[in-house]
Amino acid sequence: MEWFFYGDLLSAEYDVKFAMNGEEALAAVQRRRPDLILSDVLMPLLDGIGLARQLRADPHTAGVPIILMTASKAGELSALGLEAGINEFLLKPFRPQELLARLRCHWSLDHFPDHPDRV
Repeated sequence: MEWFFYGDLLSAEYDVKFAMNGEEALAAVQRRRPDLILSDVLMPLLDGIGLARQLRADPHTAGVPIILMTASKAGELSALGLEAGINEFLLKPFRPQELLARLRCHWSLDHFPDHPDRV
């Protein structure tokens, strides 16, 4: 499965949590605010664009960086994602180095003044 690959890639540098669908992701985010969200556009129950809209509408999660990825080349998905407030839109397939670089651009302790790891 694709998420195993991303988990292996990201877990060396990040504390990674998984959700199997958009509703599960939304519930998990409400329990514990993440520092960054990486989501596929196409998910069951609630897609990535709907997830982004709901996260942006909630003051608790409105500032969390969101990166959406998709294998679809449909240009309207990119526009819908940006209108929903995402920070990045990645078109699959992409190189692992590109994903890591984009994550580093959006995740820095400088962006999270109350983060427990910030000195």
